[in-house]
Amino acid sequence: PVITDYVSRHQLVEDGADCFLLHGGAVNSSYLDKLSRADTTVLGADRYSGFKQIMTELREAYAPDWIVLDTRSGLSDSAALATSGLFDLVVAVSTNTAQNWLGLALIIEHLGKTRVKVGREQQDCLVVQALVPAREAEYSAAIAAFQARTQEVFEDSYYVAEGQDEAGKYLTVSDAGGSDAPDNSVHIRISDRLSQYDRLSFIAEDLARDRDYEAMATRMLERYADNGVDSDGA
Repeated sequence: PVITDYVSRHQLVEDGADCFLLHGGAVNSSYLDKLSRADTTVLGADRYSGFKQIMTELREAYAPDWIVLDTRSGLSDSAALATSGLFDLVVAVSTNTAQNWLGLALIIEHLGKTRVKVGREQQDCLVVQALVPAREAEYSAAIAAFQARTQEVFEDSYYVAEGQDEAGKYLTVSDAGGSDAPDNSVHIRISDRLSQYDRLSFIAEDLARDRDYEAMATRMLERYADNGVDSDGA
């Protein structure tokens, strides 16, 4: 088998670019049994060699502008892959609950000070608050509380303290709070239109026009512009 046997082609928005989807598997009566027998253990020096091979084959077959990996919710093997440093940007989606913050704080620390301790730069990331109340008064209070918690966690677990980065290699607490800083979170309101749908194509146009999703996309594209990559992914 070749990689193209497992990829389907879609155009979700009228006159939009093609989207190629590498499926995780067919959800049918055999799915749970196959999942129970799946062995993700990788032997050898490079634990991600198999995934890297998939990425190489996708690039050769489709020359994509972007490759997006959607992982399972929470702390999982796929989340470990996504935060391993193989990707240019990690987008972490969360809600403002104590349980979610337990996991999100660990992810932020892994992307930040855990890497700094071994001499590696912090992994670029973007935090997204989901399920924000749509009513204006509740919305303002919800994003203020989430943003305050985000800044606290980033200062404790991601940024380097002032005076400890003489070489200018790392992001420090002085970088916090900027419009494009990792601790400046994006907020997605609850939408009745997006809460129920049968196919992604049914809501693709709504997602493309939604102000919150547009803001998230803009923040993501700005990351690549800062790194010398234009908004078309070149």
